[in-house]
Amino acid sequence: MQRRARCGDHSRGVLTGIHPLISVCGRFVAGELTAMPEQEELVVSDKLLLDADGRIDEDVPCASCSYNLRGLGPEGNCPECAGPVLRSAHSGLLRFSNPKWVNQLASGIRWLDVGVICGLLAMIFGPFAAWLLSAIMGEDVATALVVALLATGVAVGLGGVWKVTVPEPDRRRTEVALSIRRVARTAPTLAITLGLFGTATNLWELNLTGRVAWAAPVAAWVLVQVGWLAWLVYCRRLAWRIPHKKLARDACTALWVVVAANGSLGMFCVLEGLNVEMPELAATVLGAAAVVGYLLAFLMTIVLVGRHRKPISQAARQAAQADARKPSAQTCDGAPIAQSSGEQ
Repeated sequence: MQRRARCGDHSRGVLTGIHPLISVCGRFVAGELTAMPEQEELVVSDKLLLDADGRIDEDVPCASCSYNLRGLGPEGNCPECAGPVLRSAHSGLLRFSNPKWVNQLASGIRWLDVGVICGLLAMIFGPFAAWLLSAIMGEDVATALVVALLATGVAVGLGGVWKVTVPEPDRRRTEVALSIRRVARTAPTLAITLGLFGTATNLWELNLTGRVAWAAPVAAWVLVQVGWLAWLVYCRRLAWRIPHKKLARDACTALWVVVAANGSLGMFCVLEGLNVEMPELAATVLGAAAVVGYLLAFLMTIVLVGRHRKPISQAARQAAQADARKPSAQTCDGAPIAQSSGEQ
């Protein structure tokens, strides 16, 4: 009975760490799936009000310097900073955004692809490679090589996350403190930090007892799930800004799969925490649903990231071409800049 009570206390402790995740996931998904700010923004941008001469007939602030672009042609440039008018008029689209920032997105996606390949190679072929190399180099050396490959994948992947979630220069001033971009960047970093802490305690044989022993793994798990959800929402926003509706829908589907997997795991933890006697079949179904859901969402996320590479790289080239038509800064002395004949 005493052992049963201790198990119940431990389960309730784990439940205490999981419960905020369930609440956060619910509010997170409900808020994101009931509004599509990027899509609405793109629709508004495409309905730019022009006068009879084809010039902007409404107040449109420059995305770079906030200069009022009213009276300029859509294919012209800002007289203050020489930024393309199209970038401000269609600021929601990646191909009209800051070219350096869009190039960072494209580079980050490539980093993520390399990180995923390294990680998958280490997980799938790692045991076989370790067995094969152990006969040649020794077991310790073979294991170290596999771990090094996995660590390289994690490091490159995290670098890719930081590059993809770099703040957009034109929107830095209006970004909220706890934005999706910041959550998608910070949560995986903190989760990996806690994972390294747990690995270090095992290597150094530090005997952690009580709440400290399970608090770090639970916190890392919560951060992984929150970061995962934030990353899918961020990918969905990028898809709307390409724009690519199918990518946005697929990101939404993956988001729901992650929520369903967390729901299955959360229900299992709730029943265990309350010491509810579950039929063996019910426990098996909940566990299998969580495992299959996480595996499916993981594969969908990998494919989703890969499918972002081509359209974002194309948007980066288009943004660079639009920026190349920008006149030199010496012509921006306050006088109107001649309009370019570039393609919208």
